[in-house]
Amino acid sequence: MYMRIIITTLLFFPISLLAQLEFHRSNAIHVSENGDILDFAWAGGINSSQWSNIDLNNDGTDDIFIYERTSRTFTTYLADPSTQTYYLTFEYQNSFPPVRDWVLLRDFNCDGKNDIFTYTPGGIAVYENTSAGSSVSFSLRSPILKSYYDFGASEYYASIYMSNVDIPSIDDFDGDGDLDIHTFTLAGQTVEYHENHASDIGNCDSLAFVLANRCYGMFGEDAISPNLYIGQAYLDGGFCTFNVPNPTEAPRSAESGAHSGSSLCAFDYDHNGQKDLLVGDITSTNMTLVYIEDRGLLPDSAIAKEVGFPQSDIPIEMIVFNAGFYMDADMDGTKDLIVTPGNAAESEDLNSAWFYKNIGTTDAPVFNRQSRKHFQGEMIDMGTGAFPRFVDVNADGREDLVISNRGEFQSDGTFSEGIRAYIQTGPLDAPVLELLSMDFQSISSLAFGGHIAPTFGDLDGDGDMDMILGDGDGELHYFENIANAGQAMQFGTFITLQANGNNMDIGANLIPQLFDLNQDGLLDLIVGERNGNINYLQNQGTSSSFDMVLMEDSIGDITTDLDGNLVGYSAPWLFLNSSGGISALLGTEHGDIYYIEEVNPDPSSAWIITDSSAFGVKNGLRSCPTLYDFNNDLLLDLFNGDLSGGLGLYMGGPPPSGIDERENISYFQLYPNPSNGMVQINMPMPFHSILNIQIFDMTGRSVYEDQIKNSSVALDLNALRPGTYLISLTNDSFQGIQKFIKE
Repeated sequence: MYMRIIITTLLFFPISLLAQLEFHRSNAIHVSENGDILDFAWAGGINSSQWSNIDLNNDGTDDIFIYERTSRTFTTYLADPSTQTYYLTFEYQNSFPPVRDWVLLRDFNCDGKNDIFTYTPGGIAVYENTSAGSSVSFSLRSPILKSYYDFGASEYYASIYMSNVDIPSIDDFDGDGDLDIHTFTLAGQTVEYHENHASDIGNCDSLAFVLANRCYGMFGEDAISPNLYIGQAYLDGGFCTFNVPNPTEAPRSAESGAHSGSSLCAFDYDHNGQKDLLVGDITSTNMTLVYIEDRGLLPDSAIAKEVGFPQSDIPIEMIVFNAGFYMDADMDGTKDLIVTPGNAAESEDLNSAWFYKNIGTTDAPVFNRQSRKHFQGEMIDMGTGAFPRFVDVNADGREDLVISNRGEFQSDGTFSEGIRAYIQTGPLDAPVLELLSMDFQSISSLAFGGHIAPTFGDLDGDGDMDMILGDGDGELHYFENIANAGQAMQFGTFITLQANGNNMDIGANLIPQLFDLNQDGLLDLIVGERNGNINYLQNQGTSSSFDMVLMEDSIGDITTDLDGNLVGYSAPWLFLNSSGGISALLGTEHGDIYYIEEVNPDPSSAWIITDSSAFGVKNGLRSCPTLYDFNNDLLLDLFNGDLSGGLGLYMGGPPPSGIDERENISYFQLYPNPSNGMVQINMPMPFHSILNIQIFDMTGRSVYEDQIKNSSVALDLNALRPGTYLISLTNDSFQGIQKFIKE
């Protein structure tokens, strides 16, 4: 009982745990929701994602690259054609250059390797894919793309204008073998067409753009509404009279309302040999397809529009500013359509990766929506924001994972916040997290107004864990655990903490931690907030009746905002180090984690940041770290929340050696599954050492144990009762768990 309480209060760890802090990103802890193992549990969330294909491991099969605009990070997924399965891998995290705002992977030099096109201030930067063999690398080819402008009076080269908000189309639009570019103009209403003449000069390894049309297709968007006009109606409005070769722009009545926020995606939907353009707009919840016809030198190539695309299937309807990505999303060799919000904030965040499978061909697509959360459904995804904590919620002696959030975006522009709980099951050295509740303790019904973060500790001396919850308005709420000893956590009516007879308000977007800073045996409150400072509330009560008094609103003189912009979202995590002193990790708005090796408990002292980008941990903006030895190997593991609503997992210790990331994430073939008794196991690689096999029921009870020394083995599981089980295979270099259903 003593050790259980010490660990649960998150105050102390065995000294050997903290001898050396080292972490590597991983997907090795299995997470189960409703009986299904999440393949990409620790990828981080998806809100405003951008999808491209790239062959990362040079095996001839396209893998998937996803850039997440909200958290400003990317993830990669290796394709395995033999199993038609994708694997989350972090092997390439250091192989890509810094990218921002939007990213499209396209092969510009005809070498079969996709290069990087990404935003750079005012334009487009290009990184050439210089990968060789299984090694992935890129080099800067063009810091900003230029195009040749000839309006009939003068000629010059200038940068191709690109907004950081818009998403362009970069495709071989005219079918001549090189990449062309469509992008919205500075006014944000009409489309420029920059034709690539690399094929004309006989050198595919070049970027020779010419502005061929300043008002492509003679169509454009209204400045203040989602309306899109084509043909004569647009010309009559005075919008396209400035087209090439006329260098003078005619007055445009709508220019005063010009806006950024448009996306373009090209594919030949009507199979007429000319790519059409799918257009998203920042004011619209749907997308419009502009049908393009080859009109030669005539400007009015836009011949029709389809609002609410695709009308032949379930139309796109998602908040807000949607973007389309035409790529192979399911490994069948045919390009599909992925639709996501292009807006990095205040948009759909929980069902935000719509997958329209192409049941036609790449050159004549027929779209059928398969999912609203492609890949996203295999991740821990809380919507917007994720704040993890560990506490024993079901009183079984094992720490469970609870995650709160800013909230899930609602159609009226608000966020519905809540807490999700995953209980720890399975063997102690290879535990599994199993979903217990999507709305733990019905916290969402209390409607705190978005952004809640919990912390746990025994505040009334009765031996169980109580909760203090910080909210977006700057208030702290106390929830007493009224469950009897040995029973699952149950909260009563909450009490809002007060000071001088009024509700305590110490900032906004609070992230608290209960921790005994002054080492007097009472839990104090360390509270991060939106401004980036850290508040210290000293417990001046007793072990059975706490009394939190604000002693310092900027303890340590620490702030996590950059350049004094007063947006820091500090997320403190204090812990005892190997010397018996106090160390701290601080989450930040910009996503890096600050590490303070020695924290002075004197509230008036200054804290010295040891490392402002600690341990290479950064899986997205608005980081929120928590340390916990999850697999009982005497090494602390790091669980880190991000703005996109997901978690990054960083296991303690160096990365495993001798096996690649895919093997480390524990895949093995198991079939048939379901089965009525006989099961075949195939390993992904030859094994010459003993594998331990264990089977657990969904309560964590071991029901079968054996050892095998073959890459393929048949198991007779007829003795098991019908139900759902977890099959675990482990040795020094492999750890895998898969769900098995016995019929």
